[in-house]
Amino acid sequence: MLQKPTPRPELPKLSDFAEPEEIAQIEQLEQTAGEALLKRGSLPHPLIVEARGAFKHAQVSESKILRTRERRLDIRMSKDRLDRAFRIMAGIISALEERGFTVAVETRRQEKQEVQTVAKIYGQVIRFGLTEKIDRVEIAAPPKGGLLERV
Repeated sequence: MLQKPTPRPELPKLSDFAEPEEIAQIEQLEQTAGEALLKRGSLPHPLIVEARGAFKHAQVSESKILRTRERRLDIRMSKDRLDRAFRIMAGIISALEERGFTVAVETRRQEKQEVQTVAKIYGQVIRFGLTEKIDRVEIAAPPKGGLLERV
């Protein structure tokens, strides 16, 4: 028995829910290369400087992610990836602020003083951050008696 697959629902068109000004900005962002975005970021931006200071005294979790309770951008990275995260975040902040949007760090009191990075875009509050993906691999214990000898 052959069955015809169910067609995928058509994706909504941007013009169905966005204003012409918003569409133009989105199209402009789509044309911006990722590398150019990273080069444009301002590392001396006050939010980046504040985050750098907060991470200087951070503790390292079991999964090697830096943790701090200080107010800072929502970045969850290992020490090795932190500088790259600052460049990426600086690029995102610069791109948003160049278009007249605001970026801020807010505290969510109901969630143990957790910080969040937010952008206010056309009256909407958008939460964003950077999180490093960590894969944990369990390593089997070595055999009793030490290393195997070559025969």
